[in-house]
Parts: sequence; structure tokens; C-alpha cells
Amino acid sequence: MWRARAEWGGVGEWASLRRPMILARDRVAATRAVAYFLMVCGAVVGSCGCMLTIVVTKLRARADTLVAMLELQALSDPLTGLPNRRAFDRDLAAALDAARRTGAERCLLIIDVDRFKTINDTWGHATGDAVLVQVAAALREATAASGMRAAAARLGGDEFAVVVHGDVSGAQRIAAVVRAAVGRMSDLPEGLPTLSIGLASTSSGAVEPEALLAAADRALYDAKVRGRDRVSVVEAVPRRRPRTVPQR
Repeated sequence: MWRARAEWGGVGEWASLRRPMILARDRVAATRAVAYFLMVCGAVVGSCGCMLTIVVTKLRARADTLVAMLELQALSDPLTGLPNRRAFDRDLAAALDAARRTGAERCLLIIDVDRFKTINDTWGHATGDAVLVQVAAALREATAASGMRAAAARLGGDEFAVVVHGDVSGAQRIAAVVRAAVGRMSDLPEGLPTLSIGLASTSSGAVEPEALLAAADRALYDAKVRGRDRVSVVEAVPRRRPRTVPQR
């Protein structure tokens, strides 16, 4: 009996000595488990951070592309793809601002399709739109082949404009190329349309956008009065715009 108790006491004593060893081992295992967990969490967080960076970068690139697209649409004519009146006003102001600083000559062409209303009324708006698209293509061809900086735009309706960073002779060459390109048009039921073009230069004293526009408009009026299908150059800044514009 005493021996059993002694043995039992020995077992109990051994058990009491082993328990701290088990606990220590468990603490080491737990510490390792926690370390592993933290390592995994760090890897996941790092991976998520990289993924988040990639996603944000892609979203930002898409947003920049969308903004550029919207800006282009806001400054473009939807029918012809040329810059619209808003873009023209910006380009003209910038060109004249540079001209005032440097003293360089700038010219403005105002281009009108002759009897465009008759084309629309007779053959329909689809044909009228086709004419406008081909005139826009002729303007692109002329400005690209001019060898000088020139920006074409559609002001509205059948009226176009070209801001020329150059002198009158260069602007006249562009006008001649445009008229020749329009003369090669095809697939129009009533023959080839003609163009009336007014040309004004800062050398005439028109150095502000409104003044140069008024001068080019006066030249366009003169081309209409003289029988259309021609280029007219203004010699001086008009004091006022014409009261009556010939039927287009």
C-alpha cells in the first residue's frame, strides 16, 4: 500500500515535472504558428497592396483616356471630324497672341459652299452632309500639303475656316488647293459645288480675333457679290460688317 502510494506519488511528481515541458513546447509551437500567421498575413497584405496599385494605375490610365476623349469630342465637329467653332476660337486667339508678340503675319480664310441651301433643298440633307464631309477632306489635304502651319475648322452650317501661320501668298495657295480638291469631287447628283473664300491678314491692321474675323467676312461678302466661286482678299480692316449678305 505504501509502495503503491510512493509509486503513485512518483508518477504524480513526474507528471508535475513534465507539464511545464509540455507547456513550453506548446508555447514554442504557438509562437511559431503566430509567426507563420503574421508572415502569411504580411505576404497577403503585400500582394493585395501590389494588386491595389496595379488596379489604381489602370483606373487612372482609363480615366485619363476618357478625359482626353471627352475633350476631343468637345472640340470636334461630329459630322466632319474637323475642329469645331470652340476649337477655332481657341486656335485663332493663340495664333494672334503669338503674332502680336513676334510680329509674324497671320491669315484667316473663311470658306463658304456656294448655294448650299439649294443642294440641301433639292437633294436632301444626306447629300448636303456628303458635300460638307468632302469639303472637310479637301481642307485637310490642302493644309497638309501647304508646307506651313495651318488649322482648319468647321464654324457651322456650310462655313469653314483656316487659320494660317503665314503670309497672304501662302494662304492663297491653300485656297487654290482647296478649290482644286473640291473640283475633283464625285458622286454628287448636281455636279461639283463651288466655294467662295474670303481672306484677311494681320498685315491689314486686324490683329484681334474679332477684327480679323470681320475682315475675312468682308472679303467673303465681296467674293459672293462678284459672282461666287472665287477668292477675295481684304485690303484694309472694314469699319463695319455688310448689312446684306448674298443668298448662299
